[in-house]
Amino acid sequence: MFISSILFLIIISISIINGQHKPKQKIPEIDPNHFQPSLIPCYQNNNPNFPQKCFPHFINVVYNLNFEVTNTCGIYSPTNFCMQTGHRLNKYCDVCDINIPQKAHLPKYLTDSENSTFWQSETMAEGIKYPQTINLTINLNKQFEITYVHLKFISPRPESFVIYKKNKNNGNEWIPWQYYSGSCLSTFKLPEKAPILPGNEAIAQCTKEFSDISPLTGGRIAFSTLEGRPSAENFEESEELQDWVTADQIRISLVRMNTFGDEIFGNKKVLSSYYYGISDLAVGGRCKCNGHANKCIKSTGKGLPQKLICECQHNTRGIDCNECAPFYFDRPWRPATSFEANECLPCNCSGLSKKCFFDPKLFEETGHGGHCYECLGNTEGVNCERCLPNHWRSPNNNYCKPCNCNINGSLNNGKCNENNGICSCKNGVTGKYCDKCLDGYFGFGINGCKKCLCNNYSNSSICSPLNGKCFCKENVEGEYCDRCKPGYFLIKNNQNNFECFPCFCFGHSSICYSSNNQQNNFIKFNISSNFKLNNDDWKALSIESNGEIKNLKVNYDYKNKLIFIKQECPWKIYFVAPTKYLGDQRFSYGQYLYFSYHKLLEYAPRTSTELQLIGSKGDILSLSFSSQQNPNISTNKTFYKFKIHSNPKYQWNPQLNETDFIKILTNLTSIRIRATFFQGDIGYLSDFGLNSALDVFDSKYSPSVIQHSSSANWIENCNCPPPYSGQFCQFCAPGFKREFPGPLSKCIPCKCNGHSFGGKMCEPETGICYCKHNTAGNTCERCANGFYGDALTGTSEDCKPCNCPGGGACIYLDKQLICTECPEGYTGPRCEYCSEDYFGHPLFGKPCQKCDCNGNIDPNNIRQCNLFTGQCLQCIHHTTGWNCEKCLPGFWKAPNNYLFGDNNENNKNKFNCIPCNCHQLGTIKNKKGKLFSCSQINGQCKCLPNVIGKRCEKCAIGYFNIFSKNGCQPCNCDPLGSLDVTECNQRSGQCKCKNEVIGINCDQCAPKHFGLNSSGCTKCLCNKIGSESIDFCDIRNGQCLCNNNVEGIYCDHCKENYFNSSINGCQKCDDCYSLISSKRDFIKEEMFKFKQKMDNLLKIKVIFV
Repeated sequence: MFISSILFLIIISISIINGQHKPKQKIPEIDPNHFQPSLIPCYQNNNPNFPQKCFPHFINVVYNLNFEVTNTCGIYSPTNFCMQTGHRLNKYCDVCDINIPQKAHLPKYLTDSENSTFWQSETMAEGIKYPQTINLTINLNKQFEITYVHLKFISPRPESFVIYKKNKNNGNEWIPWQYYSGSCLSTFKLPEKAPILPGNEAIAQCTKEFSDISPLTGGRIAFSTLEGRPSAENFEESEELQDWVTADQIRISLVRMNTFGDEIFGNKKVLSSYYYGISDLAVGGRCKCNGHANKCIKSTGKGLPQKLICECQHNTRGIDCNECAPFYFDRPWRPATSFEANECLPCNCSGLSKKCFFDPKLFEETGHGGHCYECLGNTEGVNCERCLPNHWRSPNNNYCKPCNCNINGSLNNGKCNENNGICSCKNGVTGKYCDKCLDGYFGFGINGCKKCLCNNYSNSSICSPLNGKCFCKENVEGEYCDRCKPGYFLIKNNQNNFECFPCFCFGHSSICYSSNNQQNNFIKFNISSNFKLNNDDWKALSIESNGEIKNLKVNYDYKNKLIFIKQECPWKIYFVAPTKYLGDQRFSYGQYLYFSYHKLLEYAPRTSTELQLIGSKGDILSLSFSSQQNPNISTNKTFYKFKIHSNPKYQWNPQLNETDFIKILTNLTSIRIRATFFQGDIGYLSDFGLNSALDVFDSKYSPSVIQHSSSANWIENCNCPPPYSGQFCQFCAPGFKREFPGPLSKCIPCKCNGHSFGGKMCEPETGICYCKHNTAGNTCERCANGFYGDALTGTSEDCKPCNCPGGGACIYLDKQLICTECPEGYTGPRCEYCSEDYFGHPLFGKPCQKCDCNGNIDPNNIRQCNLFTGQCLQCIHHTTGWNCEKCLPGFWKAPNNYLFGDNNENNKNKFNCIPCNCHQLGTIKNKKGKLFSCSQINGQCKCLPNVIGKRCEKCAIGYFNIFSKNGCQPCNCDPLGSLDVTECNQRSGQCKCKNEVIGINCDQCAPKHFGLNSSGCTKCLCNKIGSESIDFCDIRNGQCLCNNNVEGIYCDHCKENYFNSSINGCQKCDDCYSLISSKRDFIKEEMFKFKQKMDNLLKIKVIFV
């Protein structure tokens, strides 16, 4: 018994020591609020296009929840208990009684927030002992992902207990999470801390940690669900661990109490000290939402209790967001990961159904699992992508419409194209529903329609759909529409159809035919402006209300390859085409004019004359942009195309017949396009073109253009009557001329007064004759120049030669022949003399030449030069010489541009005589005291010494006094005191001095200054008391003039053995100081001698042996 008591005391001591020194278990603080959303949203920046994994806030999932406990003290009767303290004689005892609130220790105190409250079981005295187990069970009513379970005991921790969990995947089976026991093998038949291996990680371990009896109170136990699990770092990829941490119920099974072993004695007081007491039970975790929600909320179903559910995102639903929401079955449900949100995707039902299900087989085959059903709009298929039989897809609302194909006129038993609803018609049948004959067919029936018998080469193949009667095209005739009307010819147009084209022939013939490939030398040609490099000479104009036209400049946009103009005034503004589109454009009849246009403002115009073709007589053909089924004017770039044709269906105004229409095209003077319609508006034009034809034998274009062009088969070949010739009867035949200008005028015979004959008598357009027999004039009505006589007689001898010099004209007057057109410089009845301003002797073989006086004569004077020699007689402008080529003395010869800047090439050899204007004081004079003349070449005067300038008007640099009349004198500026040694006053010679420097040569310091140097002079700094005068110092070194017994360069201290400086000088020191002074002088002298000896020693060269 004594030994047992000793053992008990030792155990108690050890438990106390362990309890005092064992470190506390670190447990994270838990936010008890179930409903606070996580800081991580389910969408990045709340953008639904960027989903991401999210999860609810980490919480204490059992906070304030009620545990179901199988044993609690004081339920049936008060329970007496004593707390273990480690001191046998100092035990604290109390009673547990649910009827006394302060003495009740109920299960609700397990999860409250008060640290002073606790749950407590009955004691061993009431029979609570192994193998009797106490279970603490909590139903979370929803799955949670548990991170840890934490317990804090007020009693000693159990020797053995188990933590269990349940989730919906485990059914009703309790799954052990963790075993705690000081005897794992004997109690649970498990080894201690058995290794956890990959692939088998959902197993519970047993550990003896936390199974000591110490501490007797306040002991903690913390279980981490993932600690030691190999796949914990790849948790998102381990479905095993994801299920392992998931629980919707948790149970704590208290199996065996820790004791000191003294319970074996059966002492009731000892037994009443053994019980289970827990002050805090916390479970850390999150609502399990599979990464698809960041918040859990309370939900109440109809007639059901409240429960916690996830507020699901990512198109998911379910208590745990564990399935896809309706209509989001395009792929199987998956939990979100850090790398992929795995949001549920909507089914693709083409907008025709709101119902679908997940089809695993479809997903395996296509990667899309949404299988739609109950499709609307007559559709079917997994995506409602097909129409029902005999239906087609409408482009407006994606619905399918019935085909409605005529059973007689359609193929495939009334089926139509599923994409456009077009029925497949039988031969010769047309119509949306195949219910009528095609143009060119007739007799609709069960076998389709019959082909019309109308001619296929020269007219429309359309006939009456009822009886097959042909309807001829315009200008076509015949029973089967097989020939053109008179005045028309057959051509093949761009649509591979045939039509009858009018014979124009300039109105001179109504018989013509189409040029075939062998005979036709015209090719298709497109006149265009693509504005790739510039504005292509396009212009603009405005028409004011009074009809006045003003030319404007268009703007060019290189980047967008267009031209534009802004309307700044209220008048009409037009684009005007360049000349390449004008003139004879009759080959454009029946062809197209096209361009792209848009404008800035959206207001719709109210005009019908946007496009104008203007002829030579002011005739205008016009139409609006919206004519010929073209779109309305827009602010967007729009293409317009207009056929140039007289048929009323093409809407040209006024309506003209073919001939009058083409007459306007024969001489277009302007093409105008309305540019703007409102003030402030801007019109834009691009890609302009005009279809035409080009004669390859009269072409200015490169062979490559001709080679790659096809024949223009709409060009006519005319049969011309006798007065006309040419392919189009555009020329007059030889011997004929136009009655009036222009190819539309008729041709009449030439009139040449018998002096023109042969094939080509006169110019056909103007009627001007090709004259012979020395005649001239439009009709050869006079003699040619150099001949005389009467040309109207009509004989070959009508005109005789004049024989005047140079072949000039003459007149026969008073039986004398007089020349009327003498060459320049000649005069006289037979041009035998030289005229004014010319010289020579024609009668002696010397031709007349113009006088050359270099422009230095007065043109108003008579006889400027000698009549026979050419010597100039009246030179002006200060010139002299045979040809006035030299200047008079006192002048010099300057180029013509010297004064006036004349750079004319014709005046490059001309000159001006300019006065020398030599300076009186600076120029050398001759012996007579007169100025020498200047150089005739450059006008330079002869200067006195040290004088410069063209006129010798100034002293050279560094010199002055030009007024000396002997030249200029040197400045002699002092280099130290002068700012610039080369510059002085031109009159006085005064140099420019530096600061505080004076003197005409800047060579002296100013008063109160000294020490002339490169920086100027320095101010005297004489001491006011010690100096005789503060205004004077030595100009060399600045030494001031000192008072008696005062010394120093500034007179600022007393001499040795003197003191008390004043305006009267310094006072001598007492005699006692003389001894000190003498001793000091002696020491100074000895120091001087010592220094001399040291200097001598240093001069001796030391030689080392």
